[in-house]
Amino acid sequence: MRTRRFSVLLTCAVVALSAALPAGTATALSGTCKLFSANSAKVLDVAGASTSDGARLIQWKDNGGVNQLFRLDALSGTPYVAIASTQTNQVLDVAGASTADGAPVIVWPQNGGDNQVWAPIFSGKVVVFINVHSGKVLDVAGASQADGAPIIQWTWNGGANQFFIDGGECVPPVPPGP
Repeated sequence: MRTRRFSVLLTCAVVALSAALPAGTATALSGTCKLFSANSAKVLDVAGASTSDGARLIQWKDNGGVNQLFRLDALSGTPYVAIASTQTNQVLDVAGASTADGAPVIVWPQNGGDNQVWAPIFSGKVVVFINVHSGKVLDVAGASQADGAPIIQWTWNGGANQFFIDGGECVPPVPPGP
């Protein structure tokens, strides 16, 4: 049931995003990324460079910290990714597997839960991340432009705070050879 519900939600999200993003496609990437909010030009950041399970994800001015670098790990046989902090190898996780708007996004050891799996929808260097468990998107709370604003999940609304820009460090996967 959950898989069917997600498939319907993902299909609806892709249709909605297609109207907002020119030539967007769901694509699994791998590589090290610095992800900038299209709304604030600030980067995703593990708060305080914490290495603790459950550390909050926020936006912060780009300071070159390793806590601002993430890796998009393609999940074998799917168009999905796990978004891992390069500092700790913990992955972005919707806290408590919540499906509610406003649920915080934290870092947590990878455990295979759908709340840690994201469908990236790319259009050039712009990306929207849809959580597989909830069908909601990665979002800067309240469209804030302030340092320290929390990263949450929220229903797709097309706001610039739901779009992220690849800072030029993501590398598409090389297709397997024959």
